[in-house]
Amino acid sequence: MPDSATPDARHGSTLPSEAFSPEGMDRHAQAANAVRAQLSAVSLDASFHERPLARELARFGKAIGDQPGRFTVDRVLGVGATGTVYSAVDHNLGRPVAAKFLTGGQDAATIGDFIEEARVAASLQHPNVLPVYEIDLNDRGQPYFLMKRVEGCSLGDAISRSNAHARSERIASPNQIASIFIAIGNALACAHAAAIVHQDVKPDNIMLGTYGEVLLVDWGSAVRLHGGTPRLYGTPLYMSPEQARGEAAERRSDVYCLGATLFQALLLRPPTWSDDPVEFWRRKRAGVIDEPSPEELRPLPGALIDVAVKAMAPRQEDRYQRVEDLVADLEAWQSGQAVTAHRDSWLARARRWHRRHARWFWPAAAGLVVIGALGYALYGERLKGFAAWGDALVAEDFADDGWSSRWLTVGGAWERVDDRLMSRGTENILVHPLELSGAVAIEYEAEILPHAFLGDVSVFLSDSSESGTPPDPLRAAKSTSNRLIFQFAASEGSCCRIRDRDGQVVSMSPFQPERGRRYRLRCEVIGNDARLLVDGRELCRYHDQFAFRRGFASLYAYYPDKAISRVRIRARGTPLRLPSTALGDDASAHGRWSEAASDYARVADDHPDAAEGQEARYKQGFAALRAGDAAAAEQAWTRLTDARWGALAELQRCDRLSADGDDDQLLAALERVCALDDPDLRTRAAVRWSRYLYRPVERMDTQGDAALLERYLALQRRCFPDEPLAQESAARGLISLGREREVTGRFEQMPAIASLAWRHLGHPEVAAALTRDMPTVGMQALEDAGMFAEIRTRYGGLTGTGQVLTDGECEQRVDAGRGDFSSFLRLGMLDEAYRSAGSDHNRLLAALFMGRPELVPEPERWRIEVVMVEKPIDESWRLLRDHRWGGMWVRHRHALVAMQNGDFAAARAELIQPARLLTVQWPHLAQARAFAVLLLELAGDQEAFAREHDTWREYSFAYQQKPWFCLRFLAGEIDEAMFLAQPQRSRVDHELVLLQAIRADRAGRLREAADGYRAWLQIPAFRRLDVPDPFLEAAATWRIAMAARAEQHR
Repeated sequence: MPDSATPDARHGSTLPSEAFSPEGMDRHAQAANAVRAQLSAVSLDASFHERPLARELARFGKAIGDQPGRFTVDRVLGVGATGTVYSAVDHNLGRPVAAKFLTGGQDAATIGDFIEEARVAASLQHPNVLPVYEIDLNDRGQPYFLMKRVEGCSLGDAISRSNAHARSERIASPNQIASIFIAIGNALACAHAAAIVHQDVKPDNIMLGTYGEVLLVDWGSAVRLHGGTPRLYGTPLYMSPEQARGEAAERRSDVYCLGATLFQALLLRPPTWSDDPVEFWRRKRAGVIDEPSPEELRPLPGALIDVAVKAMAPRQEDRYQRVEDLVADLEAWQSGQAVTAHRDSWLARARRWHRRHARWFWPAAAGLVVIGALGYALYGERLKGFAAWGDALVAEDFADDGWSSRWLTVGGAWERVDDRLMSRGTENILVHPLELSGAVAIEYEAEILPHAFLGDVSVFLSDSSESGTPPDPLRAAKSTSNRLIFQFAASEGSCCRIRDRDGQVVSMSPFQPERGRRYRLRCEVIGNDARLLVDGRELCRYHDQFAFRRGFASLYAYYPDKAISRVRIRARGTPLRLPSTALGDDASAHGRWSEAASDYARVADDHPDAAEGQEARYKQGFAALRAGDAAAAEQAWTRLTDARWGALAELQRCDRLSADGDDDQLLAALERVCALDDPDLRTRAAVRWSRYLYRPVERMDTQGDAALLERYLALQRRCFPDEPLAQESAARGLISLGREREVTGRFEQMPAIASLAWRHLGHPEVAAALTRDMPTVGMQALEDAGMFAEIRTRYGGLTGTGQVLTDGECEQRVDAGRGDFSSFLRLGMLDEAYRSAGSDHNRLLAALFMGRPELVPEPERWRIEVVMVEKPIDESWRLLRDHRWGGMWVRHRHALVAMQNGDFAAARAELIQPARLLTVQWPHLAQARAFAVLLLELAGDQEAFAREHDTWREYSFAYQQKPWFCLRFLAGEIDEAMFLAQPQRSRVDHELVLLQAIRADRAGRLREAADGYRAWLQIPAFRRLDVPDPFLEAAATWRIAMAARAEQHR
């Protein structure tokens, strides 16, 4: 953290959850200052419930001398928003005490919280927890409680009096600091055993007594995990990421706070800071810490720093799981033993071991030599079952331009710069022609240059079995199936992950690489296990049921300016002894599933109870299922006795349950698998759950049925709440439920998901700000916001800049023989558009504009565009009125029928847009809403226009700004020229014709309006609309008829 960046007092203050944002901090600070101003004149006249011992004894004739009162107050120790702490003397016992009085609100909730604070502290009988002596009410009904008074200072005071050259005597050495945190850790362990979470461990809440006492104080923010009132507090500088995101605190949240406090005690600065309040909270919620500089690290033990860093891991599962584990590491460091969070050099480990064991080492060494010789002879046979890593098969340093003859460029462009290879295209793929087999490891250094867009620097391991004879590396590298993908900086830098041969994400880490930093990566496959390691740390692991056999390694870089260097490809080769399932595995690899099932069955029958027999039995069922014999698969799986292989079979059954729509059995099966408490099985269950979630999401989106989706999300919360794979899918489920605000808070560390939520909230401009460095999602957000100039400014060097072609440009393309679907459609060449569609959706649009919906294939006939054209109005309304993307389309059409029948109340009910359907409808909603306002006014709703105007002013960037421009034109706030100059100008001239007609209609100029409607209807449908729209055409036709009727009655 720069020296000039100094946290202000607000960041070190305890805050309630509603203040966990820049604006919330400001509001809380103002309220707290107002309270402090009221209490600034606090006097020493604290009123206690006085029962002096001398006076009470005198009542029974047992005088012991004069005693004016039980307590004497000598000074104020502190004033807070709800309480004042006094230093006093208890004359009954002759000891100093600290007395905390409730001086804030006197409502039942505030009093309850005050009493709970005292009870929590009093219940923890531990030498490092500040004791509470008693609680009482004074004669005015004001509650207070008495605590031990500690002479000394807080750890925060000791840190503030220290600098890099001179430390306070209480934290003068690392050993003293470790002792302090061992004591506080033990206090937290006591609390956690009682299911109490402190929530607010920080330097100011750790008291260092004059005589060596170390006490954890201020339990006012504590929460009981079972049966207590849920509440969330924390101090910004030290709170955990989950607290900052507004999620419930748990024991590992205290571990984080303790680690952050240890970090500051060691480095004399908080772990996370930014002068920009918004950036500070973004970093805090994502768990980003400011890495210590080499100068900061030089005088400190690396092991203690690593303990603090491990405690502050962004994900709870990567931290110490118990505070006792953190304490154990600190005690191990003090006693010279290894620390789990720290990786010593081999020399340091050897020295430490020798210090502890030298007394017996040398006598035993001679005996071990003899035993070792015998053991080696016996182990030789065992080694035949394995193979060892040899020298690198490929050692590429890109030292000369000869690299281009050693590697094959499959896509994009590469350039050698200073012994590194730089990507220059969008998708850049480089494959090495050496066919690999057996265990394989690909090592390389990767850097995303400081000015580059974030994106993959990854490895593909493509199977060569289907690439021809002899195997073709180019063909294998271009294939998008049957390959393992190790993705570093995936999803535009937001995570790292492994994809299996079917393209499914099967392992994910939230690790987010930094620009300008060089990383050493290792992607390895050993037998059935695939791992992705970064700088020696395992980020992702996946266990495949079939081992990698042979294939080609490719390097992949997404976007320009990714640097790759020092590539090493290693192989272990094939072991001398193959597994018993080798024949079946080979048949499976080549898709000979019936043969594979027979091979596996023989192994399983020969070794029914052995581990390899159970594996073979599971694979027998899998191969039978792939061969289309579900009954044989089930028969094989019923013979499994091993719980893990049985669970894998259960997961295979889940695919059938999902296809059958049997959600009760499916959810029960997933829960049974997770109950085995096997991390690998839990991950596999999460992968499948994410895959199955599409059905309840689709049901919610098309029918508005939330019940099934809620059940799926409840399972995720119970079984794998912290699994990154499932979190992204869960976020999409929450968005479908209309809980986008929750997603923007909980998943801020996942910008692509947060961006999607903001777009659904009708604020694509916010989404664009979040994803500035992520071109794929950033371009989508900017396009949704109609900010096309910004697309070209940010991403002009990349494809997809949102440029709309003019008629002239389309004609030039067609004349040059480069016509595509968009060009043909815009020019009305519908037959050519249909033939060149390229996708089912484009083919559907061409068929509808041709007036030939029968050309749409059966599976596509239930799409909303076709239903609107083909189905009767009542049927389409019944099917689609709650459709998340098109519900208002059918509601508008149904309302028009009600208007024509004179049922104005029914029309108004249909035309008023529900919040759930406000900002996620079809893009041509702008014209439809303009007509809807007219219909509402005709139905007697005189507030309709003002209400609609206010709505789209709030969501001015939604739908590419089109509704806002339409409303402003109807309101007379902009003229025709300004309307035509709006950002999204596709078909804008035809939209203007319709809006001029609606404006005339609203003003009562019916003849002018009818002429305008006729002019609009004469424009070919493919020119005036993105999709054929029966509502707009019917509404315009009806208004023409109404104008004619009015003319007749004039």
